[in-house]
Amino acid sequence: MGWRVGPALCRVGPVRRGAGLACLLALALAATAGAPARAGYDDALLDYHRGDYAAALPEFERLAAAGHPDAQFNLATMYTGGLGVAADYARAAALFQRAAAAGHVLALHGLAGMYHRGWGVPRDYREAARLYRIAAEAGLPAAQTDLGILHEHGWGVDEDPAAAAAWYQRAADEGHAPAETNLGLLYERGLGVGRDPARAAALYRRAAERGYALAQHNLATLYEAGLGVERDDAAAFAWYGRAAEQGEVRAQVNLGLMFEAGRGTAEDPARAALWYRRAAEQGSALAQSNLAGLYQRGQGLAQDHGAAALWYRRAAEQGMARAQASLGTLYHHGLGVERDLAAAARWYRSAAGQGEAQAQNNLAYLYENGLGVPRDAEKAAEWYRLAAAAGDAAGQANLARLHETGVGVERDFAAAARWYRLAGRGAGAGLVRAGRRRARERPARRRHPGPAHGRHGHRRGRGSDAGLAPRPRPGRPLVPTFIIPCAIRSLFPSPR
Repeated sequence: MGWRVGPALCRVGPVRRGAGLACLLALALAATAGAPARAGYDDALLDYHRGDYAAALPEFERLAAAGHPDAQFNLATMYTGGLGVAADYARAAALFQRAAAAGHVLALHGLAGMYHRGWGVPRDYREAARLYRIAAEAGLPAAQTDLGILHEHGWGVDEDPAAAAAWYQRAADEGHAPAETNLGLLYERGLGVGRDPARAAALYRRAAERGYALAQHNLATLYEAGLGVERDDAAAFAWYGRAAEQGEVRAQVNLGLMFEAGRGTAEDPARAALWYRRAAEQGSALAQSNLAGLYQRGQGLAQDHGAAALWYRRAAEQGMARAQASLGTLYHHGLGVERDLAAAARWYRSAAGQGEAQAQNNLAYLYENGLGVPRDAEKAAEWYRLAAAAGDAAGQANLARLHETGVGVERDFAAAARWYRLAGRGAGAGLVRAGRRRARERPARRRHPGPAHGRHGHRRGRGSDAGLAPRPRPGRPLVPTFIIPCAIRSLFPSPR
């Protein structure tokens, strides 16, 4: 359920992050604190500690040019992180290279990270693995962790979760929080080690109690699911809160979900909106969609369809199907945006293509009625069928109606009855009751005797067809599903 951390060099991207640049800089300070003092080095280091990078920069530049490995390493980290200078990966890689050539272990690890990411040098997993291994065998926990990541994924080395676990364990034995978190995830999922959620919880807790945000988030997910620990929403809420305060985006979303649902805390949509907004501003599509939902419903915020459209669009442009469907609904009805059925169809189609059943039903409705797209009963039937197969009650009822009327599909009362029956088990029971009754009655009426010509032809009026109700007018289909999504529950399982 947790998310795996990744290369320790820099915290970039939402997936498989590592100890982060902050970790690397901390290692730098630890390594340089006892270095032989050269002219001005101690003053530059003090400035660096205070965060006065502009003051530290000239002396580090001077010493790096003179061949001081610690200064070269510190300067490389500044160019990597844009600390007091514009970020320059090529310059950083060159400085790491010079320090590494002098045997600087942290610089070896930094250079490996540049090859791992393809920053300032061509991406080369094999070279990254070679350099990580040298630093790992020298006892650097961050390098051990990153070498474990390469083994886990088969990047530049054979994919070998057991080897990954062994390297994570070596780093975890030194108290390296990212390694404890990664090892915990292997135990949680049973990769390279026997599955042991309780062991995973213990490892997450060790890292979480040292303040590591990802471990705090992962431990919260175990408490919320009751996996390896007794289920405890209050404990989950507390750990999500600690991680969220550190800016961990997944924890911020889950904390918002708990406030919205009143799980582990009092229900508070306004606080939910606050945490969704923090995560949304970091680019979380899930948070953007959930924040839009609060605006659309007016929960915890003043109702504002324009704001809902803005946040749905941000999530939709990241490919989130539910947000695409919801944005389509706003265009369909002109809520917060100018009514645009063609735009509604485009967004419904994007979501429907990802399997979003409600969007499939809504797109079918547009095709059936020629709204924003050319009228096409067969395409309508196709999309209704996909929605129905996914269990959407409105899609099932609409497909039943098409079978009942023979629009876009072969007229088939048995199929109509079957789909009405399935729809009646879902949320659309009240909408389909009359249709189910008609579909049950009509096949029986067809068995009534009548003149021969009526039994074999398509003439209407007296005869066997006279016992049937008149052919239904096209009429309106069931109202499409107007999506007003509630918060989307997610414990953020770690993707593979």
